[in-house]
Amino acid sequence: MSKLKVLIATMAVLALLLLPTVALAQPDVSGVYGSVTVDGASVAEGTAVAASIDGVEVKSTTTTSSSTYHLYIDGAYAGKTVTFTIDGVAAAETSAWTAGGNAVVNLSVGVAPATVGVQGPPGPAGPAGPAGERGAPGLMGSTGVEGARGSVGSRGPAGATGSAGAAGARGTQGATGPQGARGSSGTMGATGATGPTGAKGAAGSAGAKGATGAKGSTGSAGTRGATGAAGADGTSGGSTLAIIAVILSVIAVALAILFRSKTPSAEEG
Repeated sequence: MSKLKVLIATMAVLALLLLPTVALAQPDVSGVYGSVTVDGASVAEGTAVAASIDGVEVKSTTTTSSSTYHLYIDGAYAGKTVTFTIDGVAAAETSAWTAGGNAVVNLSVGVAPATVGVQGPPGPAGPAGPAGERGAPGLMGSTGVEGARGSVGSRGPAGATGSAGAAGARGTQGATGPQGARGSSGTMGATGATGPTGAKGAAGSAGAKGATGAKGSTGSAGTRGATGAAGADGTSGGSTLAIIAVILSVIAVALAILFRSKTPSAEEG
């Protein structure tokens, strides 16, 4: 049980305990009401009507637009006689103060007083009259305690789709996003047709001199040259020149052979 429910239950118990005390403390009340006439004519609205007991005024009021009055006299006046005045003039009628009573006393001045009979028992309730006009709204009461939240209702059907709204203004260009991952290689396309032969290019520059080739094999001995003509007969001592000539011939042949061995053949070139 919540604190609020405990508080409400406690207040209810206290109210039940205090109710008899309050009822006993309230004073007794005797009510009187009726019409008011002067010289047989109904008085104007607002005419003063006062009630007195033992010469002391105990209650007063004014008449309504229908020339009637209603007084509630509280106190302890059991057995006392209540007298009345109309605008300060003593009315002919009187009434006995009765605790809890509500007697009809039609007040008059200037005519023979009406005999006030003993109030009889209440008659049976008459038929209900027509409903009166609706009264003005009462003051708004204080806000009550918030009730518990109800369960969620079932979802209603979707409404019709509304018409498209006007296009909004173009937003500013966003920052460049990070570079995406490289895609997989596509399949190799078919080989294209062979293009026409291009024009002959210009001759390139001469290449660098190649390295010296390996030494070729020794060529075969050349044919022996023809025998030279015999020299003229020398003078005395010519044998020495002949020897020198032979030596020079041998050197020439050797140089020829050596020169031929160092010269590269046509195939190696």
